[in-house]
Amino acid sequence: MCYTKKLQLIFSALIFMAALNFSGQTFSIRSDNNITSAFFHVINLTDGYLSVGRGFDSINSQLFQPTFLKKYNFNGDLIADVPIFDNNVLWNFNLDCNFASNDDKILVGGFQVSNLNDSVYDILLTMNNSLELIDTFLFLSPYFNVEESISSYTFPSALSSDPTGVNTYMVSQVVDYPPIQNNFIIRKINSQGEVVWTYINPINPNYYACSAMIYQGSSLWALVAGWGLNSYNKVVQINTETGEFVNEIVLQSNPNNLAFAEELFKDAEGFVIASRSFNSDNYTIPALYKMDYNGNLLWTAQASGTYSVSQNNDHLVQSNDGGFVSCGEKYDEEPSWLYPNDPAMNNTMKRIWLWKVDANGNFLWQRFYSYYDFDYSSEYFHLTNIAHDMKATPDGGFIMAGEASAACTDYPDCDNFTQQGWLLKVDACGCLVPGCDPNCIVSVEEKEETEEQTYFRFGPNPVGDLLNLYIPSLPFSIKEVTFSLIDMNGRTIKDFQFQYDNTTYMIDTYSLTAGNYILSLTKDGQVLQREKVVKE
Repeated sequence: MCYTKKLQLIFSALIFMAALNFSGQTFSIRSDNNITSAFFHVINLTDGYLSVGRGFDSINSQLFQPTFLKKYNFNGDLIADVPIFDNNVLWNFNLDCNFASNDDKILVGGFQVSNLNDSVYDILLTMNNSLELIDTFLFLSPYFNVEESISSYTFPSALSSDPTGVNTYMVSQVVDYPPIQNNFIIRKINSQGEVVWTYINPINPNYYACSAMIYQGSSLWALVAGWGLNSYNKVVQINTETGEFVNEIVLQSNPNNLAFAEELFKDAEGFVIASRSFNSDNYTIPALYKMDYNGNLLWTAQASGTYSVSQNNDHLVQSNDGGFVSCGEKYDEEPSWLYPNDPAMNNTMKRIWLWKVDANGNFLWQRFYSYYDFDYSSEYFHLTNIAHDMKATPDGGFIMAGEASAACTDYPDCDNFTQQGWLLKVDACGCLVPGCDPNCIVSVEEKEETEEQTYFRFGPNPVGDLLNLYIPSLPFSIKEVTFSLIDMNGRTIKDFQFQYDNTTYMIDTYSLTAGNYILSLTKDGQVLQREKVVKE
């Protein structure tokens, strides 16, 4: 979790007062059509949302992938688009490593690869609300040795700042440092980009990862996951003035074998941690748990369902009602890590997984989302959705930044690849299409709408680049039904089927000609539901 929790609460209160729509505005946004891209960051501002992404310009065949800054208002309208490009370097932003202390102090962390040498640098970008870059700072790994054939490098995984915004604290993973494979360091960086101190985590046979950090007065609280001889999670306390180790809190009892910690929240009682637990088949299942400052387990929660493969759990935010919302990805079949593009390896769709518990860890709901491009559905397989970042929003909802990608079906005879960056803004119930859950109501109008029996819900209408189609749990297998998009002359533009219900699909309609259409659902030749769709 790449922000200071205390500052985030203050800043969220300010932008809450500035937001114009308190009923739970929802939208989905795709990146530009000529860029194969991904959104890696989404940051709350007083007048909207800032997203940082990267893409390959297929029209100009650029050698390096340019970084772009896109700013949207609370309705999802693009109000600023600033590309950043350098032929000599590649900037990567593969983690939700960002922080905004105010509109004139926005921090983004990443790493830079130069085509002039093999060096990999941590980078820290500072910008203002107008998307003007103020400074770009570079940091080399403390273990880098130019004479080594394989040199250690670092990449940021967490970012925070003090209330004044003068000092920044950045966690970086260290890769390929003998005798272990992975460790982490923490740097304190002043406003001139000078490193005040560097905390280096002690070396031992375990593999360490630190992906979350909270600033609180004289202490930094860093969430550490350890793998190796055993798996465990702990919270390490670091003095912010000296960079010295103060204390560590390890979970004292771990009946669910909680491990692979990713996100951290701190309150007066202790810590809430986004993690994973192991089921009886040794597969990992998304989990949240809370422990006190002595490491005692207060409660644990697990996402609903039974699973035959391991799942991810990557992000955590607190909701306005005091509950907690976690986000990750759901694998529906076992993926192949060695051959991810081979259809014979049983690779399948990976959906976005959002789920919520109350303040005591009681499970409330879960939602699934997936991007779908019917123009390419026959050419590509293994559609993968990844959420790189998530934030709670001023109106009580949640916004996610990520990407969808897929490989071609003729592997290994082709190497075509498609990728599309997206932003996904849902309401307080996790609904991209309002009213998706009759048991979770944002407004009275929604409750009235849910009284009508429907097989699917959709929006917006008129539609722009993405049509959001929510399919609830159906009384029959979703594989038995067919959706059709039909023009006003009765011609079928596209028939398409989905693999899963209880899922919201973001259907790419960018290439669809403006006009009126019919979205139809049929089963065994019988029309179950027909709706008019207007494409702008």
